[in-house]
Amino acid sequence: MRLPHEQRRVFLEEIVYLRAERGRYRLMAREEALSYSAQLKARLRADGCNRAIRSLRNVWDGLLGVARQAAEDALAAEADGLRRRFGDWPRWPRRPA
Repeated sequence: MRLPHEQRRVFLEEIVYLRAERGRYRLMAREEALSYSAQLKARLRADGCNRAIRSLRNVWDGLLGVARQAAEDALAAEADGLRRRFGDWPRWPRRPA
């Protein structure tokens, strides 16, 4: 299953942006010229980017789950309609017990 092109593009752009921000903050956190509090703030911001990326991935997975469930429901409804129209199928001869 895939998301519609526009949704996928928006999600991927946002994830790429957040990864770049996370990398920038990680670099700032390793810089020794900054004070400890500035390094800590940069580390916390990098952690915030991680949480945002995870949240976006969870939303992505949820949307994929909804799309997958809708496709499965459509197939089940189609099979149910065929079963009602033509009866139980396929009708194979039953084996003696």
